Amino acid sequence: MPEAVRDAFKSGAKDLGWAGFLPWTFREDWEASFDALRGGRDGPGGLIVAPILSELILNRYLTSDVWPFVEDITSSWSDMESIVPAHFEAPVTASAGDWRDAFRRAFGQPPGGLEWPLSEVLDRVAPGPKPLEADLQYLRNISKFLTETSVIDPPEVVR
Repeated sequence: MPEAVRDAFKSGAKDLGWAGFLPWTFREDWEASFDALRGGRDGPGGLIVAPILSELILNRYLTSDVWPFVEDITSSWSDMESIVPAHFEAPVTASAGDWRDAFRRAFGQPPGGLEWPLSEVLDRVAPGPKPLEADLQYLRNISKFLTETSVIDPPEVVR
């Protein structure tokens, strides 16, 4: 708390209505996390499933909702050329394969019951943005707490 008060007095964000208090502080090594989210310092960029969604919401419904939705979008709009995300700069140049790869980077390969073209399942996932394991672990700890207190369902175990 003393650190938060000290930072609030020095804050240039007092106009935000919180008297300079911010809900977080950045770690000293925040650049590594940022670079990972954009696919590396000079990485290719690309689509990413927001880590807070992948670790606290979507991983609870992979076989029932997420993978069928991903496949439906991939097959229905196989000729897509761009995506308009809910946040950040838009549109993003992306193909149906780029869409699928974002989910494959977040969750691995889809479960066996889905009918994906074999060549696409066996292909290597294209490089792109993927959060650092330490950052995901932070969210997984929150997930564990929320699951243990029955606030959210447990993550789905996909075999």
